[in-house]
Amino acid sequence: MTLNYQLPSSLSFDTCDLVDKEVNNLLSQQDYDAVVLDASNTKYISSAGLRVVLGIKKKVDNTSVINASTEVYDIFDMTGFTKIVNIEKAFPQISTEGCPLIGKGAHGAVYRLAPDTIVKVYYDKHTTLDDIKNERELSKKAFVMGLPTAIALQIVKVGEDYGTIFELLDASSCSKYVNESQENTDSFIDQAVKVLKHMHSRVVSDGSLPDMKKLSFGYLEKVKSFLDEQTYKTLYKLIDEVPDSRTLMHGDFHLKNQLMVGNDLMLIDMDTLCVGDPIFELASICNSYYEFSLLDSRAVEDFLGISVDKARYIWKELSRKYYSDLSDEEYIKISNKARVLGCMRALHFFHKRGYPKETFDQCLNDMKEALAKIA
Repeated sequence: MTLNYQLPSSLSFDTCDLVDKEVNNLLSQQDYDAVVLDASNTKYISSAGLRVVLGIKKKVDNTSVINASTEVYDIFDMTGFTKIVNIEKAFPQISTEGCPLIGKGAHGAVYRLAPDTIVKVYYDKHTTLDDIKNERELSKKAFVMGLPTAIALQIVKVGEDYGTIFELLDASSCSKYVNESQENTDSFIDQAVKVLKHMHSRVVSDGSLPDMKKLSFGYLEKVKSFLDEQTYKTLYKLIDEVPDSRTLMHGDFHLKNQLMVGNDLMLIDMDTLCVGDPIFELASICNSYYEFSLLDSRAVEDFLGISVDKARYIWKELSRKYYSDLSDEEYIKISNKARVLGCMRALHFFHKRGYPKETFDQCLNDMKEALAKIA
């Protein structure tokens, strides 16, 4: 459990005793394994204040100070406290008022700040600051590996929400691009296949990314109680037979997680990076463009910003071009396999988020229908 404590405007001789007593009183009431001291209102800290922070650190080793102003951070730094205690600077506050909206997804929105910068604002309360920091690091990792992704510059505050500023020139919404013409739609598909092939040529063997095969076994266990014994065994066998692989995958590859820069596709959401056989990537793509359109057309029209027909066209053409070396019979089998794996992942998500029973049941039936075609 984490104790969150708001430090006063001045942590000096006059206020130190009160802070010390309040924090120690709170620590005596619960078994805390972390303390976060919020310095967002703190303008000054004296040597007496530093001793209070050090005393808290001695009681709870995992103690950190967040939202420190430049002045307060400099005091911690000059006295060597940044080597003892985790001190985080306050994030710059910016506004998106008057900024063009480039795109909007399930977890946030992207705005154009300047000709060469955009900001992704996270308004989904399920997305924590740690998640945002992790995505920033994954974006850097992806960029170093040669993936077409924006450069994450810094984390900021946008009102009460967090945001990440990216360097990205002339970016536009993929949904706007594909809706302009059939030619653009086909160009988008070709770009998507190109990016997928490039990404799937990379191998990550250091264990730093989640393994989608292991995650899939976890999804299966979470929905096991809704399956008959034979279906469970068939699904387990299906996952088990997927080759072990450390191939780099995006994990949530659809046009809301991408931008068009000129005629090139650019990835902007990297928090779902993972490894595994590409069939798992295609399973996620099948969900986004095909399965969700069957469950609720609004999931495609409102979220992706394209028509159901266009979404299904993208799935069919993208998957067929990705598996261009397969015969028609082989392609039909592997596309159904992708749909099964995608539905299983969707079932876990629907159950976790408390979606209506009708949605869950229809997805379950769709999965069984596709499963029968590959059994």
